[in-house]
Amino acid sequence: WMGEAVDRLTGHVAPAVRGDGGMTHLDGGRRILFFLYLFVAVFLLLLPFVLGAFVYARIVTREFTKIQDVREAAKREFDRKRNLMLSDIAHDLRTPITTVAGYATALSDGMIPPDKQQEYLDAIRTLLERKRVAAAVRKQELPFLRELCGREDVFLVDLDRPFGSCGCVIMASGLGRRFGGNKLMADFAGSPLLCRILDATEGLFARRVVVTRHADAAELCRSRGIQVVLHDLPHRSDTVRLGMEAVGSVDGCMFCPADQPLLRRETIAALLLSAVNGPDRIWRPCVDAAPGAPVLFPAWAFPELLTLPEGKGGGWVARKYPDRVAMMEVLDACELMDADTPEALNRLLQKNDLP
Repeated sequence: WMGEAVDRLTGHVAPAVRGDGGMTHLDGGRRILFFLYLFVAVFLLLLPFVLGAFVYARIVTREFTKIQDVREAAKREFDRKRNLMLSDIAHDLRTPITTVAGYATALSDGMIPPDKQQEYLDAIRTLLERKRVAAAVRKQELPFLRELCGREDVFLVDLDRPFGSCGCVIMASGLGRRFGGNKLMADFAGSPLLCRILDATEGLFARRVVVTRHADAAELCRSRGIQVVLHDLPHRSDTVRLGMEAVGSVDGCMFCPADQPLLRRETIAALLLSAVNGPDRIWRPCVDAAPGAPVLFPAWAFPELLTLPEGKGGGWVARKYPDRVAMMEVLDACELMDADTPEALNRLLQKNDLP
């Protein structure tokens, strides 16, 4: 087809070419035919290249999309497995830090003779290539520790500051309308319900404050040496703002509800450890990917928490930035259940024997 077009083009043009290489006058019809054949010839010459480039671009785009999908899937799987590993570790530690102290490296303590250190380091590096690692160390300016802490597959616990510098706001301002009164002072296994979250958060935070409307709850907290903000403001956004202002300068802030009596201390510790290793994420527990409370916010979210729309809580910020939220599965859904009614409180009391 292409050869025929060229032959026709040559046949029409040849009579118009003089022997000296010049070109005689072409009449209008032949001139149009000349340029038409020229266009067709050029088009047919370029068509394979254009089609090839288009097909190649489609293939490259499709393969690039596949690679991106594989990378995203791998990242999600890595995050899921790391969170599951963290949850398992944290729940296995009945006293989170005293047990983890046994992981301190013998190298940093100088217990390995100099002639054995390289062999020891090589063995550890080999292990790192085969296993996921939870490393508990005291940060020192040692080349091996810098190498260890810089690995993406290492979950790091700094023994000197295992939970970083995080604040805690205990949200205890609910009016208890569905409960029929102040549920915070309701009996739960022999103690006021409020005591459950006070015990679960003890010793884990750099600063801790309870924000409440109830004078009896405030008195209970003061008797235990816990800072209290007693107020009569109407909105959840007021509670968040008052808590943030009272906590002051911290690296992150966890908002804990006061009416989840089965929330474990280990779960709170696991969220804090997660935040140390993922400081730019909003961390919250979940059950089958359904998010719950408490919620831990990094410092970049503080300005928005301080200026929430009227009536909104911290969840408004979490929903605004869904791509910056990280979930951690809990072992039992009862941890995230609240005691909104006397019946709900009794159901949770019956499950108070969770391990």
